[in-house]
Amino acid sequence: MRGVTPRTHLSPGALQRLMTDAWPPVERAQLGEWELRAGHGFTGRANSALAVGSPGLPLPEALTAVQHWYAARELPASLVVAGPLGFDPAMDPAGAAALALGWRSRVLTLTLTAALDDVRRHHDPPPSGVELRVDPVMSEGWFQALTRYRAADRTAVAAVVHGSPAQRFVTAVEDDVVIGIGRLGVSGAWAGVGAMWVDAAHRRRGLARTMVNHLAHEANSLGASWLHLQTDSDNRAALALYRSIGFTDHHAYVYLSA
Repeated sequence: MRGVTPRTHLSPGALQRLMTDAWPPVERAQLGEWELRAGHGFTGRANSALAVGSPGLPLPEALTAVQHWYAARELPASLVVAGPLGFDPAMDPAGAAALALGWRSRVLTLTLTAALDDVRRHHDPPPSGVELRVDPVMSEGWFQALTRYRAADRTAVAAVVHGSPAQRFVTAVEDDVVIGIGRLGVSGAWAGVGAMWVDAAHRRRGLARTMVNHLAHEANSLGASWLHLQTDSDNRAALALYRSIGFTDHHAYVYLSA
């Protein structure tokens, strides 16, 4: 069928399952078709229950089981529900049950996808004076840059960011100072772009665009054909950038916290 690609025919739930290996938890367990994920508390993606399919229990009982599972790991209970663009979590059965029990939702997150070759075509050299380094493991400079915009335990971070079948870390350096980072997690034909950050003093120089392009070339060398990434639906600057280099909106999802 014309216009149908491996990214457009995937349902929100199917792509959510596929994305897990790009930003993997350290521990996983099944509750029916739901997947419970824990990663020592580092990031919502690695520490939330993916509510896709049936949990095999009445929903109130399933949500209680989720709370107990996370409490046993000294983590807050969090649920991910996904749907089409613009969806309301109250229209999802699991989302409605959680909201009825007082769980709270955060802003919608958008998942965007792109054909790898489309992104690779948008090639720009790094800004003058900036060196881009790509490594298969997290460097100390990359980790220290991560902690400049979010609190992070090194052991927890290392466990999550090294858990994909393959990964690459891009670091932008100017005058021996890290001014930007990003990460690629590859699993089969799909690769996920994440942990994108540029120092506020160095934005609007095309650095994020260049880093994504470098990660796309790395994904190609690792055998991937498709890219996905996530960003909050109210992050207009990030959405404008990603859409300008070949990404299109695929679906939305939301975190619900007990």
